[in-house]
Amino acid sequence: MGQTILLHGSGGTITRSTDGGASFAAVPSGTDQDLWESVVSGQTILLHGSGGAITRSTDGGASFTAVPSGTDQDLWVSVVDGQ
Repeated sequence: MGQTILLHGSGGTITRSTDGGASFAAVPSGTDQDLWESVVSGQTILLHGSGGAITRSTDGGASFTAVPSGTDQDLWVSVVDGQ
């Protein structure tokens, strides 16, 4: 297996490659909101964006589940461990 690449964007679109970008397959995101930012820690990936959307993967991006954010406002900036 090659390098895993995730691309995400408008309408909750997520597409994933496990062969370094030679091919991609759609991954359901659990949201129809735009996804602009990402946080990655090991196999855990959080994507977030418009309308307070957050979706989470715990398997390196093979699947995602929507997570309540507590807001309907757009989420733009990711900060992890104070960085």
